[in-house]
Amino acid sequence: MYKAVIFDFFDVIHGDPLSIMLESKGLKREGPFAEICKRLDLGGIDYQGYMGSLAEAFGLTKEQFDKEFENSASLDVEVIEIIQKLRHQRYQTILLSNTHRDEIQPLLDRHSLHRLFDDVIISAEVGMSKPDPQIFRFTTKRIRLHPKQTVFTDDNPKNVTAANSVGIHGLHFTSASKLRNDLSTLGLTI
Repeated sequence: MYKAVIFDFFDVIHGDPLSIMLESKGLKREGPFAEICKRLDLGGIDYQGYMGSLAEAFGLTKEQFDKEFENSASLDVEVIEIIQKLRHQRYQTILLSNTHRDEIQPLLDRHSLHRLFDDVIISAEVGMSKPDPQIFRFTTKRIRLHPKQTVFTDDNPKNVTAANSVGIHGLHFTSASKLRNDLSTLGLTI
């Protein structure tokens, strides 16, 4: 029986500003962009260093980059409704994100999202990032559940595969309606 649902943040709950900017410019998260993200996710640079490095990689001034970055993504209200319904049904809801606290905290505050999660696990704070299976083991240990009692949803198939490899039931997120159907198939009525 499932007792918790673990959610990725960017491109599940909230659009990923970097992905949106890369796509708009015909670029991919590879080369310098991938390296900058990896350094942030593992706590190798702080958020200001991340933003400055990205601005440089895009060839923009810090001001140009900040304006475009902050206005490019929004919250998925349908996913928020799913989380609220899961909490109403007494499932634990956990946030697991590859990021730095300084990137995600303003978004959590702006949208009053803290109340939706029993725990928030940030890769830069724990020194591990998805798809490393260790971060999934760490998460289930921290929430005191066996991996088979948890469900994880992420837009990145590699992260879903890694979750599955440790016994968590991974769901590939493509839309809120698909997530709702996938959860219902598992017996999580929402």
